[in-house]
Amino acid sequence: MRPMTEALVFSAGVAAFTWLLPVIGWGWVAIPLLAVAVSFREHSESIKSLGLAGTSFLPALRIWRVAWAAPVVVVAGWGWGRVPDWTGGYHAMLYCIWCVMQQLLFQNMVAKRIRSAMGASWKSWLLAGSLFGVVHLPNPVLMPATVFWGALSAFLFEECPSVTALGLIQFVLSTCLFWVTPVSWNHNFRVGPGYWHFH
Repeated sequence: MRPMTEALVFSAGVAAFTWLLPVIGWGWVAIPLLAVAVSFREHSESIKSLGLAGTSFLPALRIWRVAWAAPVVVVAGWGWGRVPDWTGGYHAMLYCIWCVMQQLLFQNMVAKRIRSAMGASWKSWLLAGSLFGVVHLPNPVLMPATVFWGALSAFLFEECPSVTALGLIQFVLSTCLFWVTPVSWNHNFRVGPGYWHFH
């Protein structure tokens, strides 16, 4: 499959899965996961090329310190004492892992494929970011935020390929975004039909 087609089909598949989830159930997640495994094998991806190499983590945080330092201060200052027990911390840890998984899939199934087709440019990064935003429909907070972050993270991945560092930054930025937007807008960051069913 051509890289651009692969990026578009994968994004459409994720969006469709999100909207159909209430009807089809979580068992169907095996299909996109199988597609990811096949794609990684076909493209001869390695731990390093996927952005999972531990040696890239600290250099990435050093290079991208502007992107995470200020939000960390906000989270540490504003959020101090806002997590009342271990359950809140546990959910935060799970969400951080989820952010890393999002970056693993986004960078390797979408951003890299578009870059292969269009070259490394702001056009390719913006297109990748736009696809990232589409899968967050119809959330009015997440959509513009994920378009911006998707484009920026695709650019940052070019500088230093570390999905773990990007996932950590995404976690911090998402936490800040959640705290500064009303729940009546962000609906606890739900997407797809879950956004409309939030109470």
